Amino acid sequence: MSKQETKSKDKTRRTPPAESKAKAREPAESNPAENVSEQLQPAVTESTAESGAKKAKVLAGAAAKKIEEGVGYVGEKAPEVASVVLHKVRKGATVALDASSTFMKGAFHRGRDYAEKTRHKVEIRKLQAKRDALTSKLGSIVYTGIAIDKESPDKLLTSGEIKSLVEEIRELDNDMVTAGQGLEKH
Repeated sequence: MSKQETKSKDKTRRTPPAESKAKAREPAESNPAENVSEQLQPAVTESTAESGAKKAKVLAGAAAKKIEEGVGYVGEKAPEVASVVLHKVRKGATVALDASSTFMKGAFHRGRDYAEKTRHKVEIRKLQAKRDALTSKLGSIVYTGIAIDKESPDKLLTSGEIKSLVEEIRELDNDMVTAGQGLEKH
């Protein structure tokens, strides 16, 4: 006999036939209500309920004691914790105040400088507008005198009106230079 044949014979000897398995199951299947009532024993009886209640009271007492101890510990440490927190808040507030103060000082100076620059720019624009108007007036007088009235340019340039316009334009130029220097400072 080969090894495989020997193994298969051993298996058949060890395993019961299907009929014997069915017979083994029959008594349990015959009256299932009896088996269920036997298997369902009450999990909690009066004695286990009483011992559970006692254990719950003991645990509740121990928990209350631990809570009381914890509250006492927290009560002892609360002033220290509050002191540390208050110190941190004060330190943070001081740093924030210093930072905002520095920022505000810088913003104030930058704002003032900007206002000065703007003031000088506005002043320069006004002076330029006056100068442009006087230059236009001067050009109109010279053109009218030479082209229409046929006056000589030498005589025209020595007239009082033209001299006063040229002087005003020169003053406006000097004022614009002064305003420009003020603008450069800021």
